[in-house]
Amino acid sequence: MPVSPDHDIDLYNSLAAQVWERMVNLVGVHTVTLLVQRALWLTRQKYIEAELIVFSESGISFEELRIIDRGQVRALMEEFISSLIGILTGLIGKEITEKLAREIDTILESTGGAPWRE
Repeated sequence: MPVSPDHDIDLYNSLAAQVWERMVNLVGVHTVTLLVQRALWLTRQKYIEAELIVFSESGISFEELRIIDRGQVRALMEEFISSLIGILTGLIGKEITEKLAREIDTILESTGGAPWRE
């Protein structure tokens, strides 16, 4: 069964909530806020639509991405997640972030999506 565009955004929102919680537990909410801010800045260098990603100390929302093309959403999300994981790796090390990346892939695959790292 194909994944609908709305399902993609719902999946990304759910994934973001889980990743946010894990990162906050690892490094604290203020550090995560800075990491997300930096990852968004990096993502905006390739995808101006990244400005539609909203975040605060309570988490990340991708709701506004519903207005853009599904393929663009996936490419933007891959860039954003890669940037976030790369920054986190520099902060806490490869072993922990690799585990988090595997968890992200498992969540995506279990809901009918493709892994973000191919």
